[in-house]
Amino acid sequence: MLYGIEAVILVEIGELTFRIANMNLSMNEGNHRIELNLIEERREVVVIKDATLKRKIVARCWISPGVTFCPTFP
Repeated sequence: MLYGIEAVILVEIGELTFRIANMNLSMNEGNHRIELNLIEERREVVVIKDATLKRKIVARCWISPGVTFCPTFP
């Protein structure tokens, strides 16, 4: 010991965690593919909602050359 500091010796334990020991790679890959498909579907839904909202905004706006009037949504 030097200056009151205790020495600590790290010990590695070769035991696997429950998650690693019970991991199924083929099932894991399949689940990732399903999640990626769901992400694509969510993106498509967001794009549709965005286009719908933009269409509603444009329908409420009065646009002529040099003048744009858009009332706020209630």
